[in-house]
Amino acid sequence: MAEGRGHDDILQEVRENMCQILGQDVRIQRIPGDGFCFFRALAHCCMDRVDVKQGDLAWSLYVLALALLWAAEEYHVIVGDTDSETERRRSRLRRKCSDQRLASLDAVQCYVLDKLATLLRRDAVLDTDCFADAPEIVAMLAKNGLRVLVIDVPFSGTGCVRPDNIHLNYDDF
Repeated sequence: MAEGRGHDDILQEVRENMCQILGQDVRIQRIPGDGFCFFRALAHCCMDRVDVKQGDLAWSLYVLALALLWAAEEYHVIVGDTDSETERRRSRLRRKCSDQRLASLDAVQCYVLDKLATLLRRDAVLDTDCFADAPEIVAMLAKNGLRVLVIDVPFSGTGCVRPDNIHLNYDDF
């Protein structure tokens, strides 16, 4: 009985298809799944836009994205927490600090502070159900004029960050 296609074979097929659709070469880079993997891919596209040490680039992009969510009204809509989710975040924050002002924080502020408290543990994996990073990714892509194309493949965690000036029609897929 023949074995199924391996991870490398599927990645190669995805790369070839993307090259054909985009009309240019697409490079696949292996990035360790440490919770910052998508930000490492984004960092690769932002090397000339963000001036931080190479080793901390993905972590710094994550913190910058949280700052954007906190400060910019146009990004607040990205955080769509329900009241119960916000209260759970507020409860976690209360366990970590005894600040009485927590009750007055809005949903976005609770979201950002909850994430920042997690970021203090640099080894924490952030792309779990509790700490999904989609809002931060959207904020950083918008700030840097980039778009993301997510490709559905038989294994998780695959995406392609592409420049904003490449136009793709849905029919291409």
